[in-house]
Amino acid sequence: IWVFYRKELTVTRLSDLAGKRIAVGEGGSGTKLLADTMLSADGVHDGTMGTEYVAQGVHRAIESLKASDIDAAFFVLSADSPVIHEMLLDDRVRLLSFERHHGYSRRYSYLKSVVLERGVVDLEHDLPREPVKLVAPAASLVATTDLHDAFIPLLVEAASETHRAGGLLTNARE
Repeated sequence: IWVFYRKELTVTRLSDLAGKRIAVGEGGSGTKLLADTMLSADGVHDGTMGTEYVAQGVHRAIESLKASDIDAAFFVLSADSPVIHEMLLDDRVRLLSFERHHGYSRRYSYLKSVVLERGVVDLEHDLPREPVKLVAPAASLVATTDLHDAFIPLLVEAASETHRAGGLLTNARE
């Protein structure tokens, strides 16, 4: 879960976003659900104390954040995403490091504590420029009841193969 905010702000916890305009993903999205859950746990609620949740997808939220039309934005994207690289390079925004990342992962079993190590996104540009504590949602495979049973082992095998090497935030086979 990536939370980027305007560099002029001091944000060390999600509770610091009270009274701000926050892009929380589009209605019905996993991003919106996670943002609502995490902000609520930190006492931040839409419509209270001047807080405004803004329903925007990734690209619109990026534009709004860069234009200072919103104060912060939640994203659920891979660390390999070009969007993350772009945002880490942009001097107008900062990435929130979740100092209580272990607390979130203990409280919500579907979140895992991870650390984005210095330079792992881009060694040439040293991105990120310091280790960043994050929480990552577990990915789940979901299928309708009309999926034929013969496809299940094939899908599990394909998912296992896809994740066999690991990634910027995960070890092999995670």
